[in-house]
Amino acid sequence: MIESREFFDKFSTELNCCAENENDGIFMTISRLKHFVSTLKEKIDQDNKEILSSIKNEEHEIACSLLNQSEVISRLDYFSDILLQSSIVTIYSFLEYKLSQVAKICEEQLTPIGKIKSYEKNGIKLVSAIEKYNSFLKSEIIVDLELYSENFREILKWNNARKYIVHKSKRNATNLDLSNFNSMTFEYGTLHIKDESEIFDFLILIEDYLAKVVDLINTKYLLIQYKLINS
Repeated sequence: MIESREFFDKFSTELNCCAENENDGIFMTISRLKHFVSTLKEKIDQDNKEILSSIKNEEHEIACSLLNQSEVISRLDYFSDILLQSSIVTIYSFLEYKLSQVAKICEEQLTPIGKIKSYEKNGIKLVSAIEKYNSFLKSEIIVDLELYSENFREILKWNNARKYIVHKSKRNATNLDLSNFNSMTFEYGTLHIKDESEIFDFLILIEDYLAKVVDLINTKYLLIQYKLINS
């Protein structure tokens, strides 16, 4: 016997399609991002090793001259910081995109009293997009999401880094708090990322959180039917 799933209405189909489709679904996209992040530093380190290996047997003056050539400088580290920073922005944007998708599907299918737009402010203070969508889901759709508030706070710790990477203003630099990170430092006006380990952890964090959001909605509104079929 094989257990099969059945999506039996528009709400069920739309919600689970946004999580599982092969183009931009949660699990497929996170898998691709994990591969990119996990192999990026490895590729950079390998390139560095090959470049330095080709220079190390040269005489000291020649080696120094080679290391100062623009062609060699441009290849060493291969924009390591820029690529790792861009991955943070991409991951955060994907989280925002998926939370917005889920929230809008729920708003359309369940027509709650409180609308997404009403969660744009916390008192008089504007909130970020992911805080808006998350607050809507937690308050109007799945109150049990409150149980994972600590997970969401861990996600929000990445927002300061994302803001600095996107805007790079003096104000963002002043507000840049990296105390929660071991791999990031801010030196001489520049954000440096030592390795990809915490970015990979960030990916796992948002994958787990988004999966939990979808699972909670499926469970509360009985959106999936399971059937046993003969193999």
